Amino acid sequence: MKTKNEKFKHIFNITPEDSLSDEDKAKLFQRIVYSANKRHRQKVLVRVGAIAAAACLLICFKLFYPINKVVPAELDIERIASISQTFNRNKDSLQLISVDPRSEKHAISFLKVKERSDILDLLNPNNSAESLKYNTVFVPYGKRQEFTLPDQSKVWLNAGSYLTYSRDMLGKPREVYLNGEGYFDVAHNGTSFIVKTKHAAVKVLGTTFNVSSYEEDKKMAIELITGKVELSSPHFKNITMAPGQFIAYDLQQHKMLVDNKADGNEILWTKKQLVLDRLSTKDLIKKLERIYNVTIHADQSVLENTTVYSGRINLDVSILTSLSNIYELKDYTITRVEKEVWIKNN
Repeated sequence: MKTKNEKFKHIFNITPEDSLSDEDKAKLFQRIVYSANKRHRQKVLVRVGAIAAAACLLICFKLFYPINKVVPAELDIERIASISQTFNRNKDSLQLISVDPRSEKHAISFLKVKERSDILDLLNPNNSAESLKYNTVFVPYGKRQEFTLPDQSKVWLNAGSYLTYSRDMLGKPREVYLNGEGYFDVAHNGTSFIVKTKHAAVKVLGTTFNVSSYEEDKKMAIELITGKVELSSPHFKNITMAPGQFIAYDLQQHKMLVDNKADGNEILWTKKQLVLDRLSTKDLIKKLERIYNVTIHADQSVLENTTVYSGRINLDVSILTSLSNIYELKDYTITRVEKEVWIKNN
């Protein structure tokens, strides 16, 4: 019987002359080994690539879809103020909005003024707020309010204003955020006091000054009464202000007005007086709406009036009396129904 090798030779017609030499056998063996190693390396590379891709996916998943929400230990005071203001759904009441920005837990206290005092009582207004780190005081339209911060600095807030601060203001740089208008009498305790607004920051050690920076307004203004402040803003170079100096900045036209002989007119709102300095009709109406907590509907002829107003308005009287005392409106009929005021041409 033919052996298997002989059968295969016969089938494929392999003759002795076709047999491989020893040298050819060695080369063929090397090629087989090289091919086997190549396939092994390819398998290893595929496995390593798969592992690396899986690791990248896991890292990206953790970054963009964290299992446990990671929040920075300290958030910027502006962001905290923004969070706090979203919880205010009652714009007609004095409020203390307390928040923990990391968990967004919050508590709202409706505030009352102490008997026989004009100073707001911020002490223990709400037990549920004791564990929350940041407070925001809100003063509604139609009101002005004085209160004392934890560091004993005194603040007056004008109508429609928010002030955000930390309950822990002692032994560290003090930082508050203002959306509105405030008059500050800062307690001197050796640490800096910074009032941040949307458009600027005012840094002081101990001084009295007024800041008007409503986020929806086209202008911001600072008047320094005593002490010294450093005014910084992305809109202009840093400025060191001296007592008696007033600075206003037009956010639309990017123009600055500096008055080195200011006479304290900017703080007279704390005494229920409004000082007008070349104020347009539209800006005057906006200020009066805040002060009296009303909506004023004026004829187009009023809004298009190019007159600018200077002088003082006594805020101790009604909105109808205030408007009637403006000479340019003497030929108009002014009526009020609850919170709506109409100025119509006769």
